[in-house]
Amino acid sequence: MNTRNYLTHYDPELKAVAKIGLRDLFNLMQRLKVLLEVSFLNELGLADTTIKQMILRSQAYQYIFEWSTADRK
Repeated sequence: MNTRNYLTHYDPELKAVAKIGLRDLFNLMQRLKVLLEVSFLNELGLADTTIKQMILRSQAYQYIFEWSTADRK
């Protein structure tokens, strides 16, 4: 939300908390992708435990989680 508001309204007060740069925006995009996919699976009627098992077994999801939580300085 802070990033969207900063990029849309150019509010200088939000610059410190906004995600800026390719690395940060890519990270947000990957997290959004996971959130949407999980939401779609839930809408299809899959049980929460089934979705969780699918995510935990998926190498692609594991890579996203590891990459997005790694210290990237």
